[in-house]
Amino acid sequence: MLSSMPKQLFDGISITKFVPHIMLLHLIAIIIISMYWEKKYAQKNQSLYDREELFNSLCSNINDVFIIFHLEKCIYEYISPNIERVLGYDSKTFIENPLAFFDFTDKSCKEELVSLFKTNIQTTYFEKECELRNKSTGQLNWISFRFYPVMKNLKVIRYICCISDLTKTKQSQQILKNAFINSQKANEAKKEFLSHMSHELRTPINAIMGMAQIASNSPEDIEKVTNCLNKITISSKNLLDIINNILDMAKIDSNKLMLTYEAFNLVDCLNTFSSIIRTQTDLNGQKFELILNNIHSIDLIGDRLRLEQILNNCVSNAVKFTPTGGELLLEVSEMESHANKVLYRFRIIDNGIGMSEDFINRIYIPFEQEDSSITRKYGGSGLGMSITKDLVTLMGGNIKVTSSQGVGTTIIIDLVFTISNNITNETKVCKDKKTDYDFTGSRVLVVEDNEINLEITCEQLKNVNARVETALNGYEAIHKFTTSPKGYYDLILTDVQMPELNGYETAKAIRSSEHPDAGIITIIAMSADAYADDVTLNADGYMNYHMIKPIDIKCFYSLLKRVLPKEA
Repeated sequence: MLSSMPKQLFDGISITKFVPHIMLLHLIAIIIISMYWEKKYAQKNQSLYDREELFNSLCSNINDVFIIFHLEKCIYEYISPNIERVLGYDSKTFIENPLAFFDFTDKSCKEELVSLFKTNIQTTYFEKECELRNKSTGQLNWISFRFYPVMKNLKVIRYICCISDLTKTKQSQQILKNAFINSQKANEAKKEFLSHMSHELRTPINAIMGMAQIASNSPEDIEKVTNCLNKITISSKNLLDIINNILDMAKIDSNKLMLTYEAFNLVDCLNTFSSIIRTQTDLNGQKFELILNNIHSIDLIGDRLRLEQILNNCVSNAVKFTPTGGELLLEVSEMESHANKVLYRFRIIDNGIGMSEDFINRIYIPFEQEDSSITRKYGGSGLGMSITKDLVTLMGGNIKVTSSQGVGTTIIIDLVFTISNNITNETKVCKDKKTDYDFTGSRVLVVEDNEINLEITCEQLKNVNARVETALNGYEAIHKFTTSPKGYYDLILTDVQMPELNGYETAKAIRSSEHPDAGIITIIAMSADAYADDVTLNADGYMNYHMIKPIDIKCFYSLLKRVLPKEA
């Protein structure tokens, strides 16, 4: 019977029977696909969210602000969250008023940016720098705007704008620029200084060589030879002053300039200094006057040498820049005293050519002079006032310069000294007023490898009747001392810089010997190294004293007077 049924009816019954199953399968497939795409969409959204959070976090910690502006809609599609920190405006202000972007720019920059957004739309990269005032802090900052156009159908529809704070970069650039300019100025000043030094050094050297030649050509003319020798002495001192100034500058630069604190008599110091200055002013036809006001504390403790150097630098300038017939005044006043401290004011006044206000502001800069004509006419290295300023500061004082061109200059220096409890008229070795020395009976061993220096030292000692023996090196000196009987030598003078065995090593060997005088013999170091006096020479008990070459003969004899026991 079943076989007799039509085939179409059988097929229809079969399809009808499986329709629910097919629909169920379709539904399940749709659900699975929906779940899959929902998951994918959620993952994509989360990825986008994470990226946006990461980008916002990055923007919050940098000084670059990112903005996306839609030109057609005239809206900000994105503003990085650090805008308020960088520019002082919050994002709400920009959203409410899109043109607020231009309100805080300077006028020229504002006009250019407005044109960029309205009439002069850029199709390529565009950059602009300007100064903007931060609304929150009020600080004026340098800002860079960088615009990147976004194109669609050959038309700019958006700007991606990056705003960077360039303030620190500009400041660094300015610092580098200033450093470069200062370096150029310093190099120019040094070149000028070397040119000046060439003239300043060669001038006294030429005088020394010239006068020596003149004297040697006329040995029988005593008056001419004496005149030449006097001029050689003056030129030598001028040359030494120049060299000392250069060395002082080097010491100041390396923080090696040290003060010595010794007792000295202020009035004696000023009178001695004034007598030297008056000699110069008399030759120049100038009038010099020393005035002491309200002076009570005259026995002081301080660095007399540096005080004289300060006064000499200032007064010498006054002498140099004051014409014949001019007047100079050194006025010293005791301003006040408390306990054991006293304040002195030194005023140096002249009616010379004066200085411009601009140069007064540069007067303490090393190598500076007002103009090249000053150098050609008056000479000088341009180091004196720079050294003076550093010395006054090192001594805890103040200096002030006032001047008018064609009227004159006034320099005021305030210095504090300690009042000495021990009143003495002979407080510094090289200021002993006694000029007649006789060291008959004293025996001195001179250790010097330079034959000319050896001859000079020996003659200086023989002139005061000292018996002199010599050694050309440290080994010879050690041999002569160690083989001599007790008490044979009263003093050893040794050069510091010698080959094989220097002066310190020689002194150490002598002190370490078994000679009975090894521990008591006086040893004086002589050195042309101006830095050697900054070293504590007797730290190990080797040297007793130190003298700088060229030797000041008065200072030398005064020291001998103190250490030699057999002065007649």
